Amino acid sequence: MMKKALLIDDSPFMTQMFSLRLHDEGFDTLIAGNGEDGIKMAKTEVPNVILLDLAMPQMTGWEVLKRLKDSDTTKDIPVIILTNSKGNKEDIERAKKAGAAEFLMKIEYNIDEIIKVVNKYA
Repeated sequence: MMKKALLIDDSPFMTQMFSLRLHDEGFDTLIAGNGEDGIKMAKTEVPNVILLDLAMPQMTGWEVLKRLKDSDTTKDIPVIILTNSKGNKEDIERAKKAGAAEFLMKIEYNIDEIIKVVNKYA
């Protein structure tokens, strides 16, 4: 059975790039362009891993993370924060406390390194 990865990010460029790369790694990739859709998809599809951006319109990644971790259906799915937001120590600690498996800044990792982290949790 294929592993499923859910990308919750409002950037079509990022989701397309990661989707292709994850597909090459044997993942079935689901894409949600906003938090509301991401939460719905997580509950219906129950992916192996979720990549979540923090800066999105309507609902921030922080709110999405909280709602995913508050739901019995999605609370055990590893969530990897993947963001352009400058992650200071407080944000990283806040993400871990909120249940995120990892906090990665897009600019500090190349796609292969990010895929390695995804594979670790999927």
